[in-house]
Amino acid sequence: MHSTLTRQLRRLWGVATADDVVALCERAREAATDESLDPQVRAALHCMQGLLDKIDASYDQFDRDLHLRTRSLELSSRELIATNTRLADDLASRNRAIAALKALVEPMASSFTSPMPLDGGDVDDLETLSDSISALVEQLHDERAELRNLKQAVDVHAIVSITDTFGVITDVNDRFCQISGYTRDELIGSTHRLVKSSIHPRAFFESLWHTITTGRVWRGEICNRAKNGELFWVQATIVPFVDATGRISKYIAIRTDVTERKRMGEKVARSELEYRTVVNSLRETVFRAGPDGRVTFLNAAWTQTTGHAIEDSLGMQLTDFMHDDDKSVCVADFTDLVSLAKPYCRRELRYVTRSGELVWMEAYAQSVFDAEGRLEGVTGTLNDISERKRAADRLTEQLAFVDALVENIPIPIYVKDKQRRYVRVNRAYSEFFGTPPPLLLGQKVEQWHPPPVNTVHADWDRRVLEDGISGSYEFHMRLRDGREVDCLTNKAALKDSEGRITGLVGTVIDISDQKQATRTLLQAKEAAESASRMKSEFLANMSHEIRTPMNGIIGMTDIVLDTALDAEQREYLGIVKSSANALLEIINDILDFSKIEAGKLSVERVAFDLDRLLLETLRPMAPKTNASGVALALDVDPDLPQSLVGDPGRLRQVLNNLLSNAVKFTEAGEVVVSVCAASAPHDATHRWIRFSVRDTGIGIPLDKQAKVFAPFAQEDSSITRRFGGTGLGLTITRRLCDLLGGTITMTSVPGVGSEFVVELPFDDDHSAAETVRDPAVIEGRRVLVVDDNPTNLRILERMLRNMKCVPVCAADGDTGIALATEQGPFDIVLLDLLMPGRGGIEVAQALAELSPTPAPVILLTSSGLPGELDECRKAGVQAYLMKPTTRREIEAAMRQLLAPGVPEDGARNGMLTRDMLPEPSLRAHILVAEDNPVNELLAVTLLRRWGHDVSVAGDGGQAVLAHANGHFDLVLMDVHMPGISGLEATKLMRALERDSGRTRTPIIALTASAMEGDRRICLEAGMDDYLSKPLRARELLHALERHLSRRLVEDGRSAAYRSSLEHADPQTVEIIAGPFLAELPKEMSAMVTAIGGGDMQTLAHRSHSMKGLLLAFGAQPAARLAEQLQHLAQSEPFDSIQARACLADLHDEIGLLAPHLRMVAAGTA
Repeated sequence: MHSTLTRQLRRLWGVATADDVVALCERAREAATDESLDPQVRAALHCMQGLLDKIDASYDQFDRDLHLRTRSLELSSRELIATNTRLADDLASRNRAIAALKALVEPMASSFTSPMPLDGGDVDDLETLSDSISALVEQLHDERAELRNLKQAVDVHAIVSITDTFGVITDVNDRFCQISGYTRDELIGSTHRLVKSSIHPRAFFESLWHTITTGRVWRGEICNRAKNGELFWVQATIVPFVDATGRISKYIAIRTDVTERKRMGEKVARSELEYRTVVNSLRETVFRAGPDGRVTFLNAAWTQTTGHAIEDSLGMQLTDFMHDDDKSVCVADFTDLVSLAKPYCRRELRYVTRSGELVWMEAYAQSVFDAEGRLEGVTGTLNDISERKRAADRLTEQLAFVDALVENIPIPIYVKDKQRRYVRVNRAYSEFFGTPPPLLLGQKVEQWHPPPVNTVHADWDRRVLEDGISGSYEFHMRLRDGREVDCLTNKAALKDSEGRITGLVGTVIDISDQKQATRTLLQAKEAAESASRMKSEFLANMSHEIRTPMNGIIGMTDIVLDTALDAEQREYLGIVKSSANALLEIINDILDFSKIEAGKLSVERVAFDLDRLLLETLRPMAPKTNASGVALALDVDPDLPQSLVGDPGRLRQVLNNLLSNAVKFTEAGEVVVSVCAASAPHDATHRWIRFSVRDTGIGIPLDKQAKVFAPFAQEDSSITRRFGGTGLGLTITRRLCDLLGGTITMTSVPGVGSEFVVELPFDDDHSAAETVRDPAVIEGRRVLVVDDNPTNLRILERMLRNMKCVPVCAADGDTGIALATEQGPFDIVLLDLLMPGRGGIEVAQALAELSPTPAPVILLTSSGLPGELDECRKAGVQAYLMKPTTRREIEAAMRQLLAPGVPEDGARNGMLTRDMLPEPSLRAHILVAEDNPVNELLAVTLLRRWGHDVSVAGDGGQAVLAHANGHFDLVLMDVHMPGISGLEATKLMRALERDSGRTRTPIIALTASAMEGDRRICLEAGMDDYLSKPLRARELLHALERHLSRRLVEDGRSAAYRSSLEHADPQTVEIIAGPFLAELPKEMSAMVTAIGGGDMQTLAHRSHSMKGLLLAFGAQPAARLAEQLQHLAQSEPFDSIQARACLADLHDEIGLLAPHLRMVAAGTA
């Protein structure tokens, strides 16, 4: 900058150095970018630097001109002329620059309140113009400071935000950040949608934007949402700002927090609404009238009571609506109120409704005053008492009616006061006792009733009058005419309106005839009960006597049928067997129906395994359906719980009846049992389950379906003759469903088939432990499934997909082999045994030849004959399952085959893997306790035919002795035997096992009785299973399979205990084995006593000690049970049922360990 210009600006702006001048120029340039200044001021500041540059250039030009003047004498005339011309042009340019600067500064100066040096002076002077610019900069600086102070004041109280024309926030003040909870960085660059509350409708914001985008200011209230979710209300003013071109450049919103005001307003509005709601909800009319008596307020009850509209009634006198006879007294009362003669008044008045009817009103009114004590008028209520007035009239009439009724009623009635004196008796009382009323009134009962009955009456009178109780009692007395009567008297306390006892009222009824009738009825009841007992005993005896020979007939027939016979002999014996089975079904139906008709059936609630029940119900049917070419399939929803609480016996009976019916009437096709969840029909406290039995049988016409549940009826007589039966099966099923609280329905189409659907309620078994298994063992495995039955194939495919496997299905053996060749290898193969063409064994053999390491094979069969096991073994089958099967069985088999090191409960579920298939040399030692020679021969023959060793006991005593002196893998125990019965023998065997620490031996009950509760009684006695006679070979085989396979597992666990002892400290085991066995019976007995007596401390102490000893032996499974028992003892509340179950499991585990400890104690280990 030129030194002269710098000096002038220093003097003009009052600064010391040239640097200060440069700094002021820089501040002017910054001020030009401040958007809060007026656009014209900003434009002037922006041009000032250019102006100074031009002035600086002029000073430079002046220096050059001065230099030229010094040289002018040296210049030629031609040069002088050219130079003058150039100087004249430069001067003209300077003057134009000064004029332009003046034109720019003058309009800016007019907007300032302070006088500018420009005013009235010669603005052609550069110094004057510079002074003006200096004043302009100084005033701009002052105004900018004032604007900063104003902005600071606004920031303290107002909420300010600035957005561009698109609504994007470019700046916010601290107050906006405080109330919204967002930081400045979170807000800038966002839109106001960040604090949108979603309370206002879309139209609200459309109107707002329309207002501000058209250049107008918008004012209103907006609800926003803070970062923490809280709502806040603001009073907002949104101002659009325009640039020099007149276009909107930004929007500034200034808001005030009005949240508290809104809350107070809403609170006041709610309070007023509540007040009006309360007043308008009152049944009484609320009114207000001025000193002149004209009505100023009425609530809605006025219209409801009188029919007069409120708007028509305001401004009128209440007397305008009154009955003429009541107006004068109302006017007098109103005069007393406004004259302050009395503070309030209450009166009953009659009002005339709009329809002309009269209503009685109880009017209450009082004077009201303002805050300064001046009378404002009268306020009060009008309560419609028309019904009360009518009730009073009716009460008067009713009292007269009751008085006449009491006097004329044929039942003796009396009333006494608090002193027990008669104050009223009716005519019937006087006539019954033969005493006229004058002689009774005022008397007490002791004064005319003979003893001892008078004492009883007096005691009851005192109890009623003192305690306020009501009661009745009987008494016997002799009347004046000599008759002996039995009477029933009822007494109740009389109370006033405040509940105080004022006396008593009583009645006397002659019940002599009823007493005699009761005695007669009691005799008849005793005779009926005796007859019922005789009937029950007769049915039990008949059941036993019929089933015992039937057991021999059916059992021996089965044995003979398994021998070499010619066709004619086999046909005759088949007729004998089918006839015997038909006779047995008839006997069972009649017994069941008899129990239902007699109401002898009861329902129990016990935990049971749903899968096991279904398999035990369906599998006995499989051989029959298999022989007739009918497929039997089971489809269970995998989401159902494994353990339920209900009546498994009744459920099994229902399913048995439906299955028997379906199998009986189905000659070809299939019978499918489906089990899934059902929607609760009327309560959500139970788990409802739907059982469906669908067949492809003969079907039932629509007009005959109503008969199927009727007793002793089938669809028609020809069906009865063709298929046989009593016609009671479905009747019994329906009664059982009703007893269980469920429903049964059916659909049927002739020639297509029938479906019976049963829906029953159960509870979840919360005590059942859930089994957690590694899903990786089977998930994603490729499974080849071969079954010729489409339903079975569909069920297996869905089952495997639910297990997250990848099934590949084939409908016959050849297709299965082709799929194995083309799409193999597979991880596992599921094969049906019986299929057209190639059967399951042939397919298994073919698959084994395809690969040196073939996939494990699971064979599914419905025949279950012993010879099949050898064929499976030879064909390389690794697992063998009976059909129908469940997902749990298949999953257990797959897990054990795919991960052999993982223990599974497959054996307990009926699975036989290759390693678990009985070897030909494996035999079980079985004790048969049976007093009937035929039944004994049958059982022994079957067991020996199946390769078992058999010992025989002729009664319960022999059985107990044999069990004590020998070792048996299983006991078949007849329940009814002379001397010691099967139940008593079982209890003695269990006691011996507990005392000696022996392993529990499975005991299966055999009984010819079919009465209610037999199964429960057997299980409570300690038996493990129950088979009814006649004994069927297949049912016995399945029972043996269940319990002997379990025994095999127990043998494996026993071997594991032997191994654990070998790894334990030998010296410790030798020292404590003997004492442990000696004290074991006492310890177990003490824990049983502790559970029974609720002594949790003793139980916890002894189970803890037991755990320590078991750990010393390395018996981890038994130690875990002892620890579980200790936790149960320390839990609140104490579950004695679960503790007993846990102790029983502990006893069984120690029974597996004990033989090895005995060997150690004897020195033979």
